Amino acid sequence: MGDLSKWDWADAASGAVMGVLGGVVSMFGWFNGKLGKVHDRIDRLHTAQEGHTTSIAVLQANGQAIAERLQRIEEGQATMNEKQDDQMKILMDLHGQGRFNQRGQ
Repeated sequence: MGDLSKWDWADAASGAVMGVLGGVVSMFGWFNGKLGKVHDRIDRLHTAQEGHTTSIAVLQANGQAIAERLQRIEEGQATMNEKQDDQMKILMDLHGQGRFNQRGQ
């Protein structure tokens, strides 16, 4: 028979190599599973982001329309104020001429 210590060393080395190889394969499998979950989460976030982008665009358009409408209201109000000021001047001029000083006479 041959030297048994030589076979013991070879068995131990092959066991160690198989252990390391099994560990590496297990780590790649575990990492691949985690990586797949990360990619799924990224895909979900991209989908949610597209929905939010659409909502933001709608809100911006509405905000612009509201701002334009408020501007038109302010311009209309300024025009009305000018007309009221002109009417008030006319009334003050008529009042100063004495037409409204004495009622009924």
